[in-house]
Amino acid sequence: MRPATQRQRILAALERAGRRGVDRTEFLAPNPIDGGKPILQFAARIDELRQAGHVIEHAGRRRHCVIYRLVKPPPAPALPPAVDQPELFDRAVGAGPPASAIGDWEAEP
Repeated sequence: MRPATQRQRILAALERAGRRGVDRTEFLAPNPIDGGKPILQFAARIDELRQAGHVIEHAGRRRHCVIYRLVKPPPAPALPPAVDQPELFDRAVGAGPPASAIGDWEAEP
């Protein structure tokens, strides 16, 4: 299993923190809040999360640092439209090929 990326770690912290929010000092040495390595480019990771569609707001200051708060995650990707192909279902449940295919088929000698 791969270790979490810095973005994943920050996103998890934002989700856990809720309205309290997270500031960069929580990811600095010697004791990052998640037990991982320090994250020195915290604001850059916040910007990358925003570019990925997460809505993250500035919620004031704490310890002379901006508090970031997750407002909402990005929207789920749209599912492709359903395709109406009953013959695929019929074959899957054992109803056989469509009638049009039976008349066109000829056995090879």
